[in-house]
Amino acid sequence: MKQIITLLSVCLCLGITQAQTPDTLSLEVYLQQIKCCHPVSRIADYNVLEKQFYTLASRGAFDPQLNGDFDRKSFDDKTYYQHVNAGVSGFILPGGIGYSAGYELNAGTYLNPEARTPNNGLYYAGIEVPLLQGMITDSRRTALRQAQTLQLSSEEERKLALNELIFRAYTNFVYWYAYHELEQLYVNQVRFTEERLENIRSGVILGDRAAMDTADARAMLANWQMGLAETRSLKIKYSYMIAADLWNEDGSPRNTDIMPVPKTDALLQQLNDAASVSLSEAPKLRLADYKTEFYRLERRLKAEYLKPKLNLKYNFLYGTPQQATGGPFLFENYKAGLKFSMPLLLRTERGEWRAAEIKWKAAQLSRDFLAREMETKLQSAYLEIVQSREFYENARQLSVLSRTLADAEQSRFDAGDSNFFTLFLRETNYINAVQKRIKAEAELKLILLKPRYIAGTLAE
Repeated sequence: MKQIITLLSVCLCLGITQAQTPDTLSLEVYLQQIKCCHPVSRIADYNVLEKQFYTLASRGAFDPQLNGDFDRKSFDDKTYYQHVNAGVSGFILPGGIGYSAGYELNAGTYLNPEARTPNNGLYYAGIEVPLLQGMITDSRRTALRQAQTLQLSSEEERKLALNELIFRAYTNFVYWYAYHELEQLYVNQVRFTEERLENIRSGVILGDRAAMDTADARAMLANWQMGLAETRSLKIKYSYMIAADLWNEDGSPRNTDIMPVPKTDALLQQLNDAASVSLSEAPKLRLADYKTEFYRLERRLKAEYLKPKLNLKYNFLYGTPQQATGGPFLFENYKAGLKFSMPLLLRTERGEWRAAEIKWKAAQLSRDFLAREMETKLQSAYLEIVQSREFYENARQLSVLSRTLADAEQSRFDAGDSNFFTLFLRETNYINAVQKRIKAEAELKLILLKPRYIAGTLAE
């Protein structure tokens, strides 16, 4: 009963395959579709854009700012005071120097004499220079450089995401094509055995063959049909995995009502030695470098907080724009000062600096360990290539010899010098040898790709 169900399922699959004309799909076109339209690829691109926008936001800390202030008090028909102050301020990136410029006009009956200005108002322009803490770096500059580091990291993360995606897609396609080859082998074997069964039945009718030969031939046919059904089910499994990775440029999944058929191309058939790869540009190592740099910037910022704050402020003043005609007035009318502050115990600053230093050292150690681990994996991959190539060559020779023996046994069987048991054994050995050859070829293709996968350069 099980053989009948298996035979019906195989015939149904054959009928569906013959009723439709599937499209072909080569590995090169498939990988291009993956890079272009797969959601993982698009998400990686979005992640890069996100980090670019964070960098833009960090630059906003240095944007000039317009500000204005108006304050007035009036009581009992008297203007106690009126303050007007408007200007622009910002920070210059080198040295963390702040600048400001504006216009101030104060008036009123009870105005503080210190705040009085000329009738036309007072124009001012000046700078604030950090002399100790904040001169080398500050929170704004550190945030910007860390955002730039994260932006560079996102590029490496994108390469890693594509590297994983392409390797998985390549693996699926290679096994899909391998099961397609094996399916064709079983299809030919089933067709040949069916023809043999018809010839034997004719021979039984004519009295040239024993009735037992019909049973033997049917057993052989059932065996090949079961192998075909199993192989086809695995091929369908991988074909659905392939179809799930096919997306349109508008972000919608492609129509897979008719499953494609794998098509061979130069990229799929290459069995050359793997090219030597360098780990110096490996995305994982560069990502570790950027992580180390991120913590180094944080450590430098925390070390800056150990310094006292000493800021110099200087503003030159003049009553009207017409007075700005020379240099000496800068030192006649001005407002200047120094501002100093420093925690006495520095426990917060020392604790944060030590914690940042530990994170930086741990990131360095993690990077060194990763480099050593990747180098070991790369050397192991090259050794696997040598062994896999040897195994593939042996499997290929075995399949050729098994085919020769099977053909010779068929000639002996046709001449009446052999029996079905020996013929079935020879053909089974041949099918098993071809299976080993196809499997060895698929594994060799994947292992040849392994050095580039370890280095993370498949997306290039």
